Amino acid sequence: MSNRNRSRDVSSEDLNKQSSLESGIILSSKKTPLIFNKTADVDDPPFSRLFLLIPKAMSEDELRKAFLVHGTIQDIHMVRDRRSQESKGIAYIKYEKASAAARAMEEMNGTVIPPHTRPVKAIISSSRREGSVRDPDEHEKMLRLFVVISKHMTKDDLRKVFEKYGSIIHIKVIVDKLTGENKGFAYISFSKASEAAYALEECDP
Repeated sequence: MSNRNRSRDVSSEDLNKQSSLESGIILSSKKTPLIFNKTADVDDPPFSRLFLLIPKAMSEDELRKAFLVHGTIQDIHMVRDRRSQESKGIAYIKYEKASAAARAMEEMNGTVIPPHTRPVKAIISSSRREGSVRDPDEHEKMLRLFVVISKHMTKDDLRKVFEKYGSIIHIKVIVDKLTGENKGFAYISFSKASEAAYALEECDP
């Protein structure tokens, strides 16, 4: 195979490189399987855990009641002092779906949960071992999907497929620099992380 022909195809090496970086979808005539390289430290699904700064007097029941409206909660972990067992004002909430975690972050960050007066800070946790997502690039990944597509698909085609999941702010179809031909993959950016996560979940067979 010539270098020219090889450059027009989406190689497995390209897919592995991209899937290690962010969420991806393969669009085909029948299925849209998810590509994501999982590691021991990454939640399943990725970005489905919240890192919270909460009032120290807040109970687990109060926290659960406030956040349960956004989706199914799998686990709540309240960080406590080892000796006194008093709350340190830090908690983690693991949701069943990444879209639920993102929606909870968008709705609850900065809100006050009565009878407490201190606002809650809610941020997506980047992994099981780390705290919140602090890297701006990490936040961008939560808004963007990497999609493997037919080489005949256009931006308009992609918009028709994905606009039902949320507000699309940008679509970029990758083309060959020499020929200008569609290389078979694209990026779709949503306005909210919950929208991108919802699209990913709905396209996962």
